[in-house]
Amino acid sequence: MKTMQRFVPGALVLALAVSISGCDKMGGDTGEAAAKVNDQAISIPQLNRELDKLGKLDPDHAKQAANKVLNVLVEQQLLAQKAVADKLEQDADVKLALEAARTQVLAQAAVEKLTAGVAKPSEQEIGDYFAKHPELFSERRIYRLQEISIPVTAGNAESVKAQVAASHSLDDLAKWLREQNIQARVS
Repeated sequence: MKTMQRFVPGALVLALAVSISGCDKMGGDTGEAAAKVNDQAISIPQLNRELDKLGKLDPDHAKQAANKVLNVLVEQQLLAQKAVADKLEQDADVKLALEAARTQVLAQAAVEKLTAGVAKPSEQEIGDYFAKHPELFSERRIYRLQEISIPVTAGNAESVKAQVAASHSLDDLAKWLREQNIQARVS
């Protein structure tokens, strides 16, 4: 823990010292480092990817946001390094989580590649689709489902079946069940 405490202030000072100028994204190849955490670099493209997740930022907030994102990346890198030092990647649950994350990233990349060439529909095409499929939009049906869980015994099975068949609504059945002191759960 002492080692971690020693690295955190130094890394945060390093992150704060890294000046991110301008409001545009920083360019550069994957070799450029926005910050260095022990022996591992946080690349400018990695920082830019995280900034892209924030969407379009106005110039007044871009530098501040970049500094905050860089601080988070530095802290994240410190924690990841601590996890590796503690050999947490060998834990069964962590292994499963890492494999699930890898699978998700690869699946997302495949979807993006498959859909990259698909043209976006025009406003006219969207309107035509809505008009051609009223059952999905303007005339769609909305269902409300209700359920009654009835504890049926050998003694009341036939009367419950008969009442279910005779009832016109779930409310009628629920009322009959209360009258018969049959504990039922309605949801």
